[in-house]
Amino acid sequence: SAFGIAFLVMACNDAPPVAREADTGPLVGDSAGIRVVQDTAPAWGTTPQWTVGDSFSVDIGEPTQPLVGVAPVLRLSDGRIVVVNGAQQSILYFDPTGKLLTTAGGRGTEEGQFHGLGWIGRGPADTVVAYDFLTRRFALFDARGKYVRVAALAPADPKVAAEPLATYPDGSVLFRLGRPLNPFPGKPGEVIRDSASYMRFGLDGLPYEALGRFPQGETWGVRVRSEGRPSSFPVPFGLVTAAALQADTMLIGTGASFEVASIGPDGTPVRLLRAPIERAPVTAEMSDAYTAAATTRLRTGAKSLN
Repeated sequence: SAFGIAFLVMACNDAPPVAREADTGPLVGDSAGIRVVQDTAPAWGTTPQWTVGDSFSVDIGEPTQPLVGVAPVLRLSDGRIVVVNGAQQSILYFDPTGKLLTTAGGRGTEEGQFHGLGWIGRGPADTVVAYDFLTRRFALFDARGKYVRVAALAPADPKVAAEPLATYPDGSVLFRLGRPLNPFPGKPGEVIRDSASYMRFGLDGLPYEALGRFPQGETWGVRVRSEGRPSSFPVPFGLVTAAALQADTMLIGTGASFEVASIGPDGTPVRLLRAPIERAPVTAEMSDAYTAAATTRLRTGAKSLN
């Protein structure tokens, strides 16, 4: 978009900060009674375990009508592929060969429609859980793509930003709850690393369990307009927190060191995985190249949508 391009141009003018070595402290304050695994090398040795194919196996989306604002792509148990088209606020169901089978949702105010559809997750029996960021509501669709019901998210503080991350086996959803990215709370050029809470919510919208509070990705303030507060922009090659689910256990790492904590379904830490992998240094030249490449990608994307 033109806004995104202008955003990055302003970022260039403000001289992107170089990612710093940072210590955000231990993931778990008290490791007593927690299994600590210290890895030194992959169990499979030097043999590569993952490769990227030379050609794609399925092609979804026509070249003249590309999917825009794609949320996490799901694969159902029978091989069907489910994708969000943010431009149309719809959920698309494809067969394993890429043929469109059915469409659910759509832009509007009726039940099962959206204005801020930005995430989908797979629930039990191939149900699809969709989340609308603007209305802060779940919508549930059955295995055939038929709308079932809706529920409003009910965090303790309705002003916090709520971001769904993954679904548990029972369909409940792991959320990250933190300060909204904008406006930026500091000065232009300042680097801030906020913290956020992780919580499990049921499909009734109510919280199940608090899983802890952890540092989040580094952001810095960018002057998008001459007046008003600066906006948040990710620090190029900065620290980023990643969280995922393994069955009903949350895995989380903050990037400050190669350490991953396993948090049980009741919020209790159960394991720490560590490896002696040093963080690569980042230079100013690398930061500038990153921003230039991002600007090019945004300009190319804006042209394809015009």
